Amino acid sequence: MASASESYCGVCEAQDVVKAAAFWCPECNEGICTSREKHHRASRGTRKHGIVEDRRQNLEIIKQQRQGFQKDIKKCRAKINIHLDKLEQEIQQDLQAAEQKVMSQINRFVQKVSDHEKTIDELQNNIALTKRFATDLQTFFGGKIFEAKIQEEEKFMTSLIEDSGLQQIHLQYKLDNKMSDILSMTKIGEISVTTKPSTISMTTDREKQAQKRIPTISKTINDINLTLLKQFEISKGENGIGITGCTIMPSGKIIFVDQSNDRLVIHNDNGIFFCAIPVSHRPLDVTCIDENTVAVTHNAEPYYIEIINIVNRKTVRQIKTSNQCYGITNEKGRLLYYERGRGIQTQDVNSGSTVTTVVKVDEGVWNYVATSNDRIYHTINKTNSVTCYTVTGQKVWEYKDVSFVDSVHGVTVDNDSNVFVVSYWNNSIVVLSPDGKHVRRLLTNENGIQDPFGIHFDKGRNILMVTNYYGLASLYEVK
Repeated sequence: MASASESYCGVCEAQDVVKAAAFWCPECNEGICTSREKHHRASRGTRKHGIVEDRRQNLEIIKQQRQGFQKDIKKCRAKINIHLDKLEQEIQQDLQAAEQKVMSQINRFVQKVSDHEKTIDELQNNIALTKRFATDLQTFFGGKIFEAKIQEEEKFMTSLIEDSGLQQIHLQYKLDNKMSDILSMTKIGEISVTTKPSTISMTTDREKQAQKRIPTISKTINDINLTLLKQFEISKGENGIGITGCTIMPSGKIIFVDQSNDRLVIHNDNGIFFCAIPVSHRPLDVTCIDENTVAVTHNAEPYYIEIINIVNRKTVRQIKTSNQCYGITNEKGRLLYYERGRGIQTQDVNSGSTVTTVVKVDEGVWNYVATSNDRIYHTINKTNSVTCYTVTGQKVWEYKDVSFVDSVHGVTVDNDSNVFVVSYWNNSIVVLSPDGKHVRRLLTNENGIQDPFGIHFDKGRNILMVTNYYGLASLYEVK
């Protein structure tokens, strides 16, 4: 469903209640408020709306793919033109250089022959004068001299033939075989249509009841197996890329924080770039609030947390903070985040209630937080530690071991309360048991982990996402 602007909830209006609409349902042609949105999606009559919206999103993806491929084709054509222009310029220069070389060679030869023609003309003139005016004795001695010079000129003429000086010179041009291959090409590439599994799951009421009756079996960290589902490069910006946080939305859209370009980057669950949303200076981490809204922390002035609607790509509101903020998470409508100088803070995301300090701690920068089952998990980069607290701030356990956790960053928790942590300097992802007593290295640089920074566990899909600071995202199925 699209976002609604300056409209009211149709369901509430029917009950003589006025509430601002947060979403617009094109099928019902009416606005829906946040309190009615969940029921609206779940009801039998409107459940198909998600399917319609999914198909519309698919059409938008296809449109963006087509536009992207068109740009790629034009870019490729431009590169080919530039390259061919360069090759043409080089061959033209080679042609002119060859012509100049041959011209110089022939001109030197002609000049040499011309000089000898003058010598022969002078010799012939001297012989004629000698015959006309010299005495017999003078003619005799002069004839010996003339004969020697004539022999020299004969040798010169013979040398012209022997030295190939009189051979015909021609320029030749041969087209490179690779150019012939280009001319024989019948197409630049191929366009094909592929399909991938649907992002919509259809579950009947009977199936839901059956699922509720199936007991879950807890796993230990030794039972965890990861299967790589996909890897893709996050779309880069003008200043390269610097990914410091990430999350996965209920719709499957993947949100990345690109601090280098002050923006959120959104990809679909198949890894295809969807859009980029500009945000305030130096964003750091992101958490999902609802299907259309996220909260973003910043570690630069002015200090605040931005609430952003990713549908209309606008800032809904700003929550003022006193200092730099780093890791953030959302637990049942309450934001939990680390603020430098104050520690772990919490406040209601909707009411904007007074901020409450859960854990008073000042451990510098690059601290991340996660929460699950009434527990708070806190990574402290300065001390290379992972700490677990109750929701009221009492310390439960703390883990330190630089051989496993060195320069810790992102943290996330699975359905069994296993704690996944990013170890930046070790180029690894480790998992801690729920009691913090056991640790296991899950992924290393042998698995392609290099400069890891962000991490997120999707509890609904059992997917672990790991992001590289320089833009590589990896999604693993957790079994």
